[in-house]
Amino acid sequence: MVVCYASATQPGKTLLLSRVRVHDRRSHLVLDDISLRNLEVFRTLRDQQRKGSVLWAIDETVTAIGARTLREWVSAPLLSIPAIVQRQQAIEALIVKSANDVAVT
Repeated sequence: MVVCYASATQPGKTLLLSRVRVHDRRSHLVLDDISLRNLEVFRTLRDQQRKGSVLWAIDETVTAIGARTLREWVSAPLLSIPAIVQRQQAIEALIVKSANDVAVT
């Protein structure tokens, strides 16, 4: 589907695809555009600004890849409690490591 879309919108261009990721609908909550808008996940309803949205409130990322990952996670939340706990533990480990790195310098 992605390749068909890219081919249709970029005719004659070379497609450089290094990795395509698919979300398993059994493991991720599928939120449609209307739900994302009404929940103000990425933009506020009032003025369509990022400031005041859910993402704005929780985003403390410092890299572009971190910001993209957070946006992906927020737009397709996990359904499995063990997977959620595993993700929380990974984030906690990063926070602890970051705090230790700051303490050392």
